[in-house]
Amino acid sequence: MAKNKRHVDKEQKAEEIELAAMHLFIDVGFDASSMSMIAKSADVAPNTLYWYFKDKDDLLIAVLNRLLNAGMAQYPSMMSKPLAEQVIWLLGQLKETKGLISTVHARVKYSPDIAVWHDKFHNMIEKILTVQLTLNGVAKEKIPFVVKALTYLAEGLLSHENTQEDERGMIDWILRAT
Repeated sequence: MAKNKRHVDKEQKAEEIELAAMHLFIDVGFDASSMSMIAKSADVAPNTLYWYFKDKDDLLIAVLNRLLNAGMAQYPSMMSKPLAEQVIWLLGQLKETKGLISTVHARVKYSPDIAVWHDKFHNMIEKILTVQLTLNGVAKEKIPFVVKALTYLAEGLLSHENTQEDERGMIDWILRAT
C-alpha cells in the first residue's frame, strides 16, 4: 500500500531538483541528461519533476537563472574594475557553463521559452555593457557597435579554445578602438 506523502516544502524540493539538474547538465550535458536521470539524482520519482517544472526546457531555464543570479551577486564587486577586467570576468563566469550556452543556442529555435530567456539574457548583458561603456567615456554613438562587437567576441571565444593572453588581447583591441 502506498504511503501518504510527507509534507515537503515546495521551494526546497524545487531547489533540490534544480541542483541535481544543474550538476547533470554541466557534467554530462543537457541532451545526455534525461528526466529520469535528474529524478534519480534528486531522489524523486520521475513524474514528480513535472509537479515543479513543466518540461526539461523549464528546468534548464531554472538552472540558468540560478547560475545567472549567483554570478550577478558577485558583479557589484567588479564594477569598480577596468572594463576589460569586467569583460574577462564575465567570460570566466560563462566559461564555467560553456556547454549550457551551446545548449541555449541550439534550443532557441525549438523552444519559445528558451528563446525568451536568451533574448532577456542578451538584453541584460547589453544594458550592463552600455552603462559601463558610458561610464568609461565611450561616445554614445559608438556604444551600440562596441556592445555588439564585445557580444560577438564573447560568443566566439566561448565557442573556440583560446589562450587567456589572446582573449585579453582581443578585448583590449576592441576597447582601444572605442
